[in-house]
Amino acid sequence: MRLYALHRLQSATLLNDVERRRAANFDLDQAIASGHADFGSGERIALELRVRGYLATVLETCPLNVEQIWEPEPEGSEFKARVRASVPSTGQLLRWLLGAGSNVEVVAPSELRQLVAVQAAKTAAFYGQAADASDLARPLATEAT
Repeated sequence: MRLYALHRLQSATLLNDVERRRAANFDLDQAIASGHADFGSGERIALELRVRGYLATVLETCPLNVEQIWEPEPEGSEFKARVRASVPSTGQLLRWLLGAGSNVEVVAPSELRQLVAVQAAKTAAFYGQAADASDLARPLATEAT
């Protein structure tokens, strides 16, 4: 299965000379609703995030949904904006949040905030040290020794 960001496609061309298969009795809406590709229409949650960096740009140009609320953070904040949206609670959401690293802080719901905090702490433990605020300003590339 391949996933594409369809909202970013500008055009498509049917390639008649490429072999393809059609799944019998396949219904895309039904597949999504039942959780295939981890985008199921499960329980919706009121997600509230603080975002910065690339993630702020992504959520400003590609909202989580049409009702997304975008509020700039106060002057001097470590983050650019606070984002609120109703989204399905899925494994895909959790993986997306964990992948955003220090560019996102989950504010709500509290259960999701706790889950992300626990996963981040376990990951930090692999490296044998806890990060502090000064680590956020350092570039990812390491200095030559």
